[in-house]
This record gives sequence, C-alpha cells and structure tokens, in this order.
Amino acid sequence: MSYSATPTIVVRRDHVEYGSSVGPSEKEVRALLLLFGFTNALVQVGLIRQLAATHALTSLRAASNIIIGLSLLSLGLGAWLTRYIRHPANIRRAAIANTLFILLSLGFVLRLAPNMSASVADLGALLRIAAPLSLPLVAMGFATARLYGRALERDPDHIGTAVAASSFGFAAGYVLSPHLATLLGVNTMFILSALLSIVAALGRPAAIVLVCLPLLVPMEGAIEDLRIVDPVFWPAGDGEHLHAGWSPYHKLDLYAFRGKCLTGMYNFRQQMMTCPEPSMDIPFRRTLYMGLGTDRRVLIIGAGGGMGALSFEDARDLAIVELDPGVVDLMSGPFAAFNGGLYQRISPHAMDGRAYLDATRQLFDLIIYEGTDYTVTAVPRSPVEVENYLYTREGLGMALERLAPGGSILMINVASLPQTARIVTALRDLRATTSVWEVEIDQPLAFSAHFILASQDQQAVAMLDERVRNTGGARIRLLDKISSERAITDDRPFLYLDSVDELAPLVWLIVTLSGLALVYVLASGNGFMAYFLVLGNAFILTELYTIVRFRSFLGDPVSTTAVVTAFLLSTAAAGSVLSPRFQHRKRSVLVLAVACAFVHAALGIDHLPSAPWGYPIRLAYAFLTTAPLGFLLGVFFPLGLRRIDPNQTGSAYMLDAVGTVTGLFAFHWLAAMAGFKVTGATAFSLYMSAVWLLKR
Repeated sequence: MSYSATPTIVVRRDHVEYGSSVGPSEKEVRALLLLFGFTNALVQVGLIRQLAATHALTSLRAASNIIIGLSLLSLGLGAWLTRYIRHPANIRRAAIANTLFILLSLGFVLRLAPNMSASVADLGALLRIAAPLSLPLVAMGFATARLYGRALERDPDHIGTAVAASSFGFAAGYVLSPHLATLLGVNTMFILSALLSIVAALGRPAAIVLVCLPLLVPMEGAIEDLRIVDPVFWPAGDGEHLHAGWSPYHKLDLYAFRGKCLTGMYNFRQQMMTCPEPSMDIPFRRTLYMGLGTDRRVLIIGAGGGMGALSFEDARDLAIVELDPGVVDLMSGPFAAFNGGLYQRISPHAMDGRAYLDATRQLFDLIIYEGTDYTVTAVPRSPVEVENYLYTREGLGMALERLAPGGSILMINVASLPQTARIVTALRDLRATTSVWEVEIDQPLAFSAHFILASQDQQAVAMLDERVRNTGGARIRLLDKISSERAITDDRPFLYLDSVDELAPLVWLIVTLSGLALVYVLASGNGFMAYFLVLGNAFILTELYTIVRFRSFLGDPVSTTAVVTAFLLSTAAAGSVLSPRFQHRKRSVLVLAVACAFVHAALGIDHLPSAPWGYPIRLAYAFLTTAPLGFLLGVFFPLGLRRIDPNQTGSAYMLDAVGTVTGLFAFHWLAAMAGFKVTGATAFSLYMSAVWLLKR
C-alpha cells in the first residue's frame, strides 16, 4: 500500500482524477478501508472496556452508548474536514496521526480517567472525558471519508465495494475484539491498533511491523499492569494478587486471603468471595442453604465462583449457571482449589440465566437467583443499563414453568439494587404466591438483602418462609406491604429506570444534533443530503432493535451484540457490492424489498423457537432471519453516494454519522417510552422515507 505525493493527473470517464502515483490504487483503497474499519472497532471496544473498568462512566452499557456516540461524531467530524484538506497524501498523515492519538488515548484512560467520573446527565464531565478520546476517531473518520471520495472519483460503480470493505473490517474487529481482549488484554489491544495504523500509514514497507505482533503475547503482562487504580475490597478481603486479566464483561483480578479463600474483583471492586469449605460461607446463607437441597433438583443462577453452590452438593441434581465465562474458566482451571474443585466435578453453564431457562427442558425443585444483578454495573442504579431479561414478566414466567410440582424460587438481591416491587408485581401477575424478607447481613460485608420467595404452590412458599424465619446469624423481618409497580417486560426490560425524566439529557442531545444537522443540510443548498441523516438514524435503530430482540435467544449480551452486528454488517457489505443493480429500479421495487425484509425479520424475531436447540443451530437461525434485512440495508448508502458530487462525500459521511448518533439516543428514549417494537416500526418508517428521498 505504498504511494507517493507526486501529483499525476489522468483523464478517465470524462473527469479528472489523481493517478496511482498520488494516492492509493483501487485495491489499496479497499485494503485501507478494511484496515481502518478493523482498527476502528478495536479502538471503540477498547475505550468502552477501559472506561467501564475505571468507573469514569457508570456502567458497561453507559460506556458503550457514550463511546459509540463519541466515535460516530468524531468520525463525522473527520469526514467533514475532508472538505478543506483534500491532498491525497493526507491519508497517510491521518494514519500516522491515528497511531499517535491511539497511544495518547491509552495513556489518558490509564492515568487520568480513573480520577474522573461522569454520568449521563453530567454533560460537562462527559465532554472532559470524551474530548481527548475523540482524536484517533477523528483521524480515522478523515481517512475513511477521503478513501470513499477517492473510490467515487475513480469509478462510481465500485463505491459499493469500498463501503463493503469498511463494513467487513469493522465487523471482523467487533467480533474478534472480545477474544483479543481476553487473550491479550485491553491495553495490548490498543498497542495492536497502533501497529496496524503504522501499516496503514507506511504501506508495504511497514508490513515488517506485522512480524512484531507475536511479541505482544509475552509482553502482555507488563502492558496490562500499566494502570493506577486502587482496588476496593470488602473488610478482610485484601491479600496476595494472583491473577489479572479481562473477561468479556470485566477487568478481572483475583486475590488470595485467609490462606484458602479467594477474592474476585470486577473492575477493581470486590464482587465475590470463594472458599473451599461451605462452613466459610456467609453465616446466614450457609445456615439457610444447609440441607435445603438434599435429594432435590437445584438450579443456581449467578453462582460466581461457586461459594453458595458448595452447600448443594447433596442435591440429587445440581445445575450451575454463571454469566461470565472468564470466571468459569478460572474457577474450573488454575484456581479450582479455591472452590474445592466444585466446577471440575459439576460443569457450570457459562451463559445468561434467561438464555438457560429458555433453552432447558429440565424441571427443578428449587431455583436460586444469587445476586444476579450485583455485578452488572460498576455503580448501582445506572439509568442507562444492560437490559434485564431475567426479571421481566416473560423471564419470571419461564422460571415458574421450569419448576417441578411443589417447587419454589429463592431470589437473593442487594436491597439497594434491584427493584423488588417490580419483580414481585410481575410474579403476582403470573399468579404466583410471594413473600419478601429483608435481611441485615453483618459478615463479611454489612449490607441489607432482600430474599424474595415465590411459587405457584402456596405451601412451598410457607415452608421457605419458616426456614428463613428460623435461620439465625442476621436481623430479619418480613416485608408485609410491597407497593405495586409496573412490571418490566421483554419489550421494555429496563429494571432500573424509575422515570423517563431520567432520559431527558438524551432528548436534549437528539433535538440539538438533529437541528444542527438540518441547518447544515439547508446551508449546503442540496436537500438530498438529508437522505444520509435519515439513513444513519434508520440503520442504528434497526441494528439495536435486532440485537436486543435476539438477546435471550443467543445467550449473553456481549456475544449477541458481536454476532448480530457481524451478521448485519457482513450481509450489508454484500448489499453494498450489489447496489448498482438497484440503481435504476423503480421506487415500488425498493419499497417492496424493504417491506419484505422487515416483515421476514419481525416474524422470525417475534416467533423465536423455544426448542432446545444447540448454539450453532441458533446462530444459523439468527443469520437466516437477519440476512435479507442486512442485505437490503447495505444497498442504501452506496446508492446515495452515487447521486452526489465526490466533493460532498465527507459531508455525506458526516451526516450519516450524526444521524447514527441521534438514532442511538432515540432508540433508548423510544424503548423506554413505548417499547422495542416501536423502535423497529420507526426504523421501517425511516427507510421508507429514505426510499422517497432517493427516488425524488
């Protein structure tokens, strides 16, 4: 991918363009777009994981939304700069700048971000964190838009191939990033991104840099230690540091204490304790569990390192579900001694609890939810949170269906975290008998817990009530009056959202960004540019709608996001390549094609099979459901680019990015106000608007 800055002008297709001695060739354009797309994904995921780990942002979902929004705005800004910086050699300079900016961003999140914090409502603090992190994304946006313009100048018929290369690169980076983060570490992933930017900057001569990539593996430990964050332990939880790494969800550190026990740190905060003997468990829980599972079929959801599950080895059948595969791998491998080898004797299911309930056909006498929400968020009650499908009316209904006759459910949650009233309302809607106990725990950490008991057998709840009442080691009281609150559903699964007023900053952002973009369109004198603003909104709404609807079907939020994004982007890339075939089609053909694709996806999503399929079959079903939709969505962006002057490519990319940001925030606002199905219908309406603009 070497190219020089010596200008050569050739005439082709009745217009003047730069020759290969000035800028990259057609093949080099595709290769660079592929590389920038891949690097863009790695940087975005790296920033999300770092900010969630350092608590600069309130949760993994908050970090995801803000970094994705920041990325898109920065990419759009970089694209807009191509209007004023047009020399082809600046592509190389942007890649060099990108290398430096990636390293600066890494330094910022390691050294400064841990001392900063922000919430969704604190826009000033968000800007202080976001501004330094936007620099590499601006550089990548500039380079990507310039390469799109270059492809459009060379041959408008091949612009779809260029868009496809960028989409494939981003999809590959997004799918591989969780595995790279686990294998190499997030810090090392930044270094990898910087090395790839050097290759993009220098072309073929820099290919030798790729030879250095294997050296990152032995250096990973030293690179991952570049951080100044004080871990937060429970009392008597500190000890010898045994492990540092990354799981798909957290920065994961393990410490030994008391000689035999293990402290689990998620994002530098202690979230679990595991000891090899049940007698070392929290006294109240140990006493409650003792003999509770004897000769019974028991399911534990959210088992962590297995401390509580040790009390159920006398069960007739014990099933263990833990969301984080990193915890399962460590506690069944090198640190198995700390849970007495439990995870070697009983293989836990590393998956989402709701996904397990949906997939299994086994019946249980006792289902225990062990603080399943305690480790989802770095800061409790974040208004922008990972959607919770375990406590929806449908999710709780599935749990009740998995109970054998006379079976019961026991939920243990930190009183300040989940919305107990919403959970109890959902259970009562399902005609289950419930009771709630408040328990004051003193050891090893003083906190108040809610023990929620539920069953469709009134006698089973009465027996559990008696057992809780007679358990010593803590102050307990029965909560007689639980207020009735709106239960969450699969369509609106926001457990922590108390009021839509909490999302007011999102409305402000949507209105402000949309208004500025429309002013820009009017000032440009080309009303068709609004097409790209509409397109950005429509695509992100469709993508997010598809992701959340497959959430429980495919398992956990991280892999679902990666898989569905990859499916949509890869099939969209195919649509981009074949977009010229739609150039002269009638409007009715596009309307019918989009309508059929949306209906096909909606029917597939709303009628997800409940059969106990294996994961590969579920993946195949998800792909067949989303492929037609992804293909059609990939057609629109290249068709729009073909209708504008190559000099407006940067503006088109910028408006598409701004539209994607407003769509990102609009998705959460619409979902909170009216549910996910409304977001899907809105996406369809926007694509119909895009067809109308395209065929004006």
